[in-house]
Amino acid sequence: MNKVKVLLENLIASKKKNIKRKIMEMKRGVIDSDNYYRDVFKPIIEPLSTRTEKNNLCNSQPTELKKNRNHMR
Repeated sequence: MNKVKVLLENLIASKKKNIKRKIMEMKRGVIDSDNYYRDVFKPIIEPLSTRTEKNNLCNSQPTELKKNRNHMR
């Protein structure tokens, strides 16, 4: 139980440091808003963009197959 407590304290401490660092960078203008939001929302954006690419591939394949079938006849 003591190990869990120590791990949680370390995690909380590192999160606090990261939050403070980001706030200071934002105050100084180091972080460009576009880059900041891109990094923050990256876990949401990437799966959506790959899903869109897969949907485009799936949507284009049936028409190509139909064209090939028509040429074979």
